[in-house]
Amino acid sequence: MLAKSTIYKTTGAVALSAFLLLSPMSLLAKSKATDDALKQLESQKFEEAAKALSSSFEAGDGDAAFYLGRMFELGLGTKADIKRAAGLYQLAADKNSALGQNRLALVYIRGEAGVLQDYSQALEILKKAAATGNADAQFNYATMFEKGWGLKPNMKEAVTWFTKAAEQQHIGAQNKLALAYRDGSGIKEDQKQALRWFSEAAAQNNPLALYEMANAFEEGKFRPAKQGTAYMLFNLAAAAGLQQAAARRDNILSKLSTEDVNKYQKLARSWVEQSSKDRLKTLNKGV
Repeated sequence: MLAKSTIYKTTGAVALSAFLLLSPMSLLAKSKATDDALKQLESQKFEEAAKALSSSFEAGDGDAAFYLGRMFELGLGTKADIKRAAGLYQLAADKNSALGQNRLALVYIRGEAGVLQDYSQALEILKKAAATGNADAQFNYATMFEKGWGLKPNMKEAVTWFTKAAEQQHIGAQNKLALAYRDGSGIKEDQKQALRWFSEAAAQNNPLALYEMANAFEEGKFRPAKQGTAYMLFNLAAAAGLQQAAARRDNILSKLSTEDVNKYQKLARSWVEQSSKDRLKTLNKGV
């Protein structure tokens, strides 16, 4: 077990963007005090947020220690200090915070913050966090079974937990589940289910899922080939940072008429403004 940290005051100002890379479900605070502190973080009022989180933790909210840990890990209003962050994750985990448990497990998986890499510790912690319904913990727990970290690889069990996380809109889990259905890994091959879960992730603008859906439309794997739709999705995947998508996009470009190019570029622009729900309708319709 890690040495326990104390709650520390923070000062100064640092960019907040990395802090908000947590999945949406991870940003649901247990108490109003912690919720108010997160709003202060969003406004980059770091000292006020740290004080509020300290008070919230002392009032019994373990999630508050997790968020303080994130501040130290990312250097938000203070010098980055992963060891101090890990101590706060331990405090959060001790109060049954699934957020703290999940992040503490990652410390053990990676062997960081001066902690020995220890898969058995990570498994024990993740099992508790996953059982609470935390999607990030469910995804990481599934990954332990998939990779065989600390136990014999068990893709069937991994699929069980990827499914639980995917149903909560966890993008990584949706992609993993889609790949499992596509390849028949840990579950019976089902190309329709693969399409369903790639679609769910693509609707959240995930570049890998966009690429897989584009490939499906281009090659007619799941439905009749639609080059224009494939062009649009490769275009979106490339814009989202997937380098190999650009070459696939440009290969299709030479096969489309000027009218079609204009049509699908316009659709790509519209996609950016759409909600995930509307994007999913677009994919299911197969424009």
